[in-house]
Amino acid sequence: MGLDYIPLEPWETNYTTPERIKEGAERGVAGKLKEGTKGLRRRLNSTPREKNPRSVPDYRYLEMQPHEEHADVKRSPHKGGYPWEEVQIGNPAKIDAKEAYLHINDPGKQDDYVPHPFDEHPIHEIADVPQGSLKPEDLEQIASKMQDWHGSEHNAKWMEGVKRLHASDPEGFKSRGKVKAPHFHEGMKLLRQPHALPEELEAKYGKANTMAPAAPAAPAPATPAPEVPAAPKPAGNDPDLQSKLASIAAKFGGKK
Repeated sequence: MGLDYIPLEPWETNYTTPERIKEGAERGVAGKLKEGTKGLRRRLNSTPREKNPRSVPDYRYLEMQPHEEHADVKRSPHKGGYPWEEVQIGNPAKIDAKEAYLHINDPGKQDDYVPHPFDEHPIHEIADVPQGSLKPEDLEQIASKMQDWHGSEHNAKWMEGVKRLHASDPEGFKSRGKVKAPHFHEGMKLLRQPHALPEELEAKYGKANTMAPAAPAAPAPATPAPEVPAAPKPAGNDPDLQSKLASIAAKFGGKK
């Protein structure tokens, strides 16, 4: 069994954030992400994001744009919701031949969430359990549940749905895996990223901004203009100067 997919980390970063530890160089943690991404290894936790903004209680980050600060975003052609249409799973030879794409069937308009019959398959109970951790009694229980699955109403509904898909489009059904589906989120309104500007600010400043621009700095106080010295008064109008001139004339004998 092979799997080929687009890494989930750029979308996961919407929850975990690109924030890094600034201190702790002596412990070798400086520069590391405060909450590392895990990709396919991500398991949900029960802590609400109101208490821990980096908590990952669901996978709805895949319904958002990838985080613009993740290193892979600049060189990735995928700018919208997670591209499920790129996923291939199955025989490695078929994956190499581009014949193992997920078959994404459009269910049409849905008013309510309808669980898929395969959600009841017993494989989901052990999907996260390493094979080496399974005890003999666990394997016996799984085998028993598999027998029950084949005769269950959920399996019957699943098979009935497969038959309807084949009847509605026999040729398309035969080409399952060989044709890449349209973009999964095409025409859908994506969820807003937690760090995005409120819609009214985004409309004003644009999507590229994650923070509103800072308020303009107050203008510096005006520098007072240098004081211009008054123009000298004409000698004939200055009484002090006239007195000095009279004193000098008397001393040296007046005008010649």
